[in-house]
Amino acid sequence: MKSFSSVRAIVFAIDGVLTRRNDGIYETWDAINQRLGNWSPEADQAFLNDILGRVDHSIELAVLNSNIRGRTQEEFEKVIFDYQLAPGAKEIVKELHRRGIETAIISGNTLALAKRVAEQLGIHFAFASNRIHYDSGKRIQEILSPFADPPGRVAHARQLAAWLGISPEEEIAAVGGRWSVVEIFQSLGKGIALTNSPAPVLEAAAARIKTLPEILNFLPARVGVKKESGSSAAIPVTRKK
Repeated sequence: MKSFSSVRAIVFAIDGVLTRRNDGIYETWDAINQRLGNWSPEADQAFLNDILGRVDHSIELAVLNSNIRGRTQEEFEKVIFDYQLAPGAKEIVKELHRRGIETAIISGNTLALAKRVAEQLGIHFAFASNRIHYDSGKRIQEILSPFADPPGRVAHARQLAAWLGISPEEEIAAVGGRWSVVEIFQSLGKGIALTNSPAPVLEAAAARIKTLPEILNFLPARVGVKKESGSSAAIPVTRKK
């Protein structure tokens, strides 16, 4: 097993890692389409490809936009915020901070969801691939995706490393469970996968866990990071001091 003794920061995915959806649907985007969209064979195939890791991001984004355009902000947020925090998540984040290990969310979800979960857990940074643009009547006009997922996750990890003054390959570990974390696992070399993850995720991971608290077994007891060595203007994150 690869050593995690040099880790100074942990980045988390959201769905199935930090949260559990109340509607029983694993991924937030699937829930959005099923509960708000006009489900179609094209949508079904796009999200099947997503699950299998064969996604064309532009096609998936087009499906999402056509399905939910015109829905209200209230309707949208009712779906994306329909979750519970994973058991032990708050305690794990608190313990990581006690050890001097920084925390971040790096997600293919919306920035609104990433910020909400980060604030609830006390996570210091939140990165997300997608933004929702509303019109003056607070209806969805478009999903904007300036950071295509999954390559955007790697870029965000490097931004985080620059901000903290640490090495992304040596000092950041990532925790996730869906195909979209494969690239960040391969790039960082310190991926931690849930044991119920798809085979490509398990193969790319350096360690596997059944439950979130198990990540503490791999990490050093006490470290410290060098903060604020990067330019905050370049970092699209929520940051709490």
